[in-house]
Amino acid sequence: MKAASAAAVLLVSTSAHAQTSVTVYGIMDACVAVSSNNEGPTTQISSGCGYGSRLGFRGQENLGNGLKADFTLESGISLDSGALGQGGRLFGRKALVGLIGSYGQLHVGRDYSPTFYLVRPVDPWKLGMGTASSTISTGARSDGLGRNDNAIVYTSPTMRGFTVKGSYALGESATEHSRARDARGVLVSYTDGKLLAGIGFSSNANAQDNGNDKTATIGASYKFTSIEPAFLYQVGKWEGTRSAAAPALPNAFFSRDYDSLMVGFTLQPGGQGGRWIASYKRYNDKTVRDFDAQQVTVGYKYELSKRTELYTAYSRVRNGDNSQYAVVDANTTYGPVNPGMHPSTFFAGITHRF
Repeated sequence: MKAASAAAVLLVSTSAHAQTSVTVYGIMDACVAVSSNNEGPTTQISSGCGYGSRLGFRGQENLGNGLKADFTLESGISLDSGALGQGGRLFGRKALVGLIGSYGQLHVGRDYSPTFYLVRPVDPWKLGMGTASSTISTGARSDGLGRNDNAIVYTSPTMRGFTVKGSYALGESATEHSRARDARGVLVSYTDGKLLAGIGFSSNANAQDNGNDKTATIGASYKFTSIEPAFLYQVGKWEGTRSAAAPALPNAFFSRDYDSLMVGFTLQPGGQGGRWIASYKRYNDKTVRDFDAQQVTVGYKYELSKRTELYTAYSRVRNGDNSQYAVVDANTTYGPVNPGMHPSTFFAGITHRF
């Protein structure tokens, strides 16, 4: 009887373990960054130069009949100080819970906007050094540190390579019938293992509910044997947080009316080991003269293993006469920058995944 009871307990335990899983994962990334800006050459230790450092927990439970419950909790970490990222939020990178079934996925919580899921995988730098997101908006609220709180997110099943992702993030205004700070977005993407292409839209209401920041973004990348070219193009109208009287800011991209382009590639001879990465970005502010900018970033990443890589890169911004945009990586803006200055940053760092 004791043996039978022990076997039954073991069977139940094994069954429960098979139905539920929790994964702990993370990325630890740090670099030495040498910048040329207003203060002359400066050297600092930065966290998240290549990829944002993070600690995450991901879990899933099989509910039967093809239905699963899952969650994701992800903290941003500043390795140079040990502090939490995203303004000190415990799970500032992502906090979601939801259901997965044959009709798709439905989640609620804090998440990136749908356009992010096009910009990030297409960008050769994956939003690290020379990040595309400094000149191409990911569609999130301007005060959300790249994410939207209070989001309801639906992701369709993939059918013949096509997937639709839609998000509605509540602004939770106290004013009756107001849609102030509501953030809406949709992405239609296609992938076949080599080609990734998509088109995304976003519209975010301002705090007064009398204007919206809107973007339309297209992008694609294609994996050949040893090279992967990529491009992104966005048109935007910041009619919620910019005014006709003040259509642009000298040190913040995304004016009242703009377009932005990124082209780049990843070159990996032999298909393994080291890879060369380069991108060129051109930001065109249509509202005022000489608020434009161009940026070139080139670098090299070398895999010591599947989990650890070394990297080095150089990025330079060429500002218009009145703009003062800085070099930006996954976490840090390397400023300050005077109007018309052409700042640059050299990076050398390490990334470890687990």
